[in-house]
Amino acid sequence: DNDRVNGPKSFSTPVFTIRLPSLLEILTRSENQQEEQLDKIEDIAKESEDLREKLEEINRELKKQTELNWEQQQEIKRQLDRQQEISEKLSQIQKDMESLVQEMGQKDFLSKETLEKYFELQKMFQELLPAEIQEVMKNLQQALEKLDMAQLQKAMERFQFSVEQFENNIERLYELFTQLQLEQQLDQLVKLAEQLNQEQSQVNEKLTEPELGSENFQRLEKSV
Repeated sequence: DNDRVNGPKSFSTPVFTIRLPSLLEILTRSENQQEEQLDKIEDIAKESEDLREKLEEINRELKKQTELNWEQQQEIKRQLDRQQEISEKLSQIQKDMESLVQEMGQKDFLSKETLEKYFELQKMFQELLPAEIQEVMKNLQQALEKLDMAQLQKAMERFQFSVEQFENNIERLYELFTQLQLEQQLDQLVKLAEQLNQEQSQVNEKLTEPELGSENFQRLEKSV
């Protein structure tokens, strides 16, 4: 800066270093995210199993009765709400998985075969809930409002059947996801080995340079 009184001055600008995450850090974060999604899927599977068992219990009671009391109405409504909550949780997991698979594909973390299997997993998410379950839940709600026992028993049986289908689907999805995670870990090991080999090759090339002094050699060794 020019100072007309004291003369020109000099000043230094602070230097900021941007540290990019290493490949290992990125892969570790990806693995942690998948573990989190697996835990959520497992929780949903347990919730679905508990829901199915509760529906079986309600259906056994309905077969012995000719009328529906207020407590039973509220219990059935609670089970409808539980299924709706499960559907919403599943939808969020599906969105998170889509983002994760897209990131892994863009950064070339996976082999072509493993990536294709992840796309199959995404398709399974979309087909996880039986297509007719929303209609079944709607019919059950209408039967509750009409207090028609014959219609209610039929709707409850269909609801239970849909929940059983969902339970089976979520178990298959969990097994496929677990298998894919193992395949991804193998892909990651290959990726890390390739990176280490590339870095070692760069070091070897610099070691062969004749003008490499002892100070630079020590610095190079520390960087490795």
